[in-house]
Amino acid sequence: LAAPRTVQPQLEGDTLQVEIAVPKMPDPLDASGCGCPSCRRGLLLGLGAGLAAAAATTVLQGPTGGGATGRWAARWPDWYLAGFVRQMKEGMADFERWMVPRKTALFSRGLQGLGQSSASGLGGPKVVELGIGAGTNLPFFRSAGLKRAIAVEPNPEFAQPALEKAKREGIKLEVHEGVAENLSVFPDNSVDAVVATMVLCSVDSQEAALREVHRILRPGGRYIFMEHTLAEGPEQWGLRGLQVILDPLQQLVSAGCRLNNRPMPTILKTFGADGQVEADHFSADSGKQRIAGPFGIEAPQPHFLLAPHVAGIATKSSTS
Repeated sequence: LAAPRTVQPQLEGDTLQVEIAVPKMPDPLDASGCGCPSCRRGLLLGLGAGLAAAAATTVLQGPTGGGATGRWAARWPDWYLAGFVRQMKEGMADFERWMVPRKTALFSRGLQGLGQSSASGLGGPKVVELGIGAGTNLPFFRSAGLKRAIAVEPNPEFAQPALEKAKREGIKLEVHEGVAENLSVFPDNSVDAVVATMVLCSVDSQEAALREVHRILRPGGRYIFMEHTLAEGPEQWGLRGLQVILDPLQQLVSAGCRLNNRPMPTILKTFGADGQVEADHFSADSGKQRIAGPFGIEAPQPHFLLAPHVAGIATKSSTS
């Protein structure tokens, strides 16, 4: 079987066009081909992927005319935006518990010492979080000693939950509706740290988003990131194939989130030439107890498609 090929969705006007490539295989209905169960399963998966791609192409349209140049939220009906908030707050709660040790260490290290050379001029670091969601990272900000933060969030339905969470954590939070590709509200070299967790999977352009992050960071400022990724290990070919096949469906149900996310090449291109990039690849479900399935077969963890992760800190050159 030929290896699956990763493809990226393309925006045409207000429509997200999704192309998917599945492993090439013999036609089990052809007498000259293979009719083994494996190939039949592969054919069914391919058909399912095609249906998912067709559904994504049909449904992921700008229902109120937002498109690539308008408000991100205009691409989706209000009921979808509100439902996505519930999905992230309730459906991902167990996943966020898995990430507590990793996030505690990452933010403790990434936010340490920022106040000593703050770009904010307010006696404390100026920290911007992209895609704050319902404020999942705010407890880690508090633990790291942060007293204020600014959020850029494309889904307006997240603003109130984030503000309520900030109040409970004792953090002064300012929320702007917007996208990572356009941070024009911030001048050049004006931010001490930018935080983004599980964000680059759903931006329209990773290159544009990271250019903006680099632009607004002061020299020596830090980009603190944690992203789920495409499984790229040689032993992960099965998971990688599922991620590629199910990617259109994931985009449909998760506001454009891509399973075939590969953020590191763009992070290294943006920060690696004159700055410093530290990154750690890991599996989010590592060490988690496996679920017993039928016939003694271990079932995967609930969020196994999101398990491959990378986290780290990219530091802008002090001479930029």
